[in-house]
Amino acid sequence: MKRVLDDHSKGQIRISDLWVKANKSVIANSEHFRNTWVIGLINVGDHFFNTEMSRMDVQGEVRLLVDGSKGKRILKNVATDFELSISIFR
Repeated sequence: MKRVLDDHSKGQIRISDLWVKANKSVIANSEHFRNTWVIGLINVGDHFFNTEMSRMDVQGEVRLLVDGSKGKRILKNVATDFELSISIFR
């Protein structure tokens, strides 16, 4: 039996929740940031998904929850030359 090997290795990556921190001096001087909601969009190769929308706290921190088992997303069959893109919107 002859075994055929793929030319490109594949692997998996795990993405967990994201923490975002804003500059506290900007937050302290602005009413606008006190009611800010944030969402993240994550793109890895052909995989695309979003985080849950979360509200920024008074310290300028927000935890963007990744939808998945126990706060993580496992992507399989990812090429070794993958590109990761994270976009954050408020």
